[in-house]
Amino acid sequence: MKPYFIVLTRTFFQSSGKKKVLDLVKKSFPIFKKQPGLISIASHISHDGTHTMTYMAWKDKESHEACMVSTDFEDLNEDWGKLLASGEARFELQTYDLLNE
Repeated sequence: MKPYFIVLTRTFFQSSGKKKVLDLVKKSFPIFKKQPGLISIASHISHDGTHTMTYMAWKDKESHEACMVSTDFEDLNEDWGKLLASGEARFELQTYDLLNE
C-alpha cells in the first residue's frame, strides 16, 4: 500500500529545549504507532542539532485528523504546550497528498 497522506513536522528548539523536545519525541512514538491508519513514521535530527523533522505516512487524511484529536496524547499535549509556550521550541506542520502512484 502506498501512502496517501503525508505529514512533515519540524520542531525548532533552543539549546535549553533540546533535551525536552527529544524526550517528548521519544515518548510520542509508541503512541503514534498505535494510531489507526498510520503506515510509517520516522524522526530525524538536523546535522546542526537545531531541529527535528518527523515524516508520517497515513492511509488517508481522516486517519491523521483522528490522531490529532486522540485522547492517547493527553498526557504529552500538556508538556508540548508548556514547551512551546515557553519559547524554547517552535513547531511546524505541513501536509501533502500523494502525487503519483
